[in-house]
Amino acid sequence: MRHTISKLIADITRFVCRVNVPYSQKQMSFARCQEIVRRSRPTDLILLRTEGELTTLIQGQKWTHSVPVSYFEETIEAVTSGVRRVSLMYVLARCDEAILLRPRKEVTQFLFCQFLNAQIGEPYDFEFSDSDSKWYCHHLSAWAYLASSEIKIEKIKTALGFKFMPESFLNEEFEIIC
Repeated sequence: MRHTISKLIADITRFVCRVNVPYSQKQMSFARCQEIVRRSRPTDLILLRTEGELTTLIQGQKWTHSVPVSYFEETIEAVTSGVRRVSLMYVLARCDEAILLRPRKEVTQFLFCQFLNAQIGEPYDFEFSDSDSKWYCHHLSAWAYLASSEIKIEKIKTALGFKFMPESFLNEEFEIIC
């Protein structure tokens, strides 16, 4: 049953992503984007919210996207076109709201970035299946921490089973910086 639901959601997601008409107000100010970029450092995590994204409906949570900070002012993110490297400012400019999280435990930056770099070009996981060769944003972010630290990232129970979700990062393992 879960596989059938996952497949149906994957097909709907692929279709909606082709349409690509979000109803976002793009409420992030330039000053707020600059503040997050200025205060971020490699191994931080940014949670974002964009109104009108399909993930808002699927996840039923405030935060719809997660991006790990890989290098100075850069991230490697999982989006429907696949895993790619982009500037933080580009990511922030497309959203309505964002928060910057910092791990409370030590993260080995080299391993964190090495893991993320190895995933560039991999496809998006439209079925949210936690496979090793396809990624959705929270899955990619969680595995970057699991590969480079002793941080425990918990999966959250959803209609599709246990998945990495924004709530996976909103715990005592991470501190909200801004």
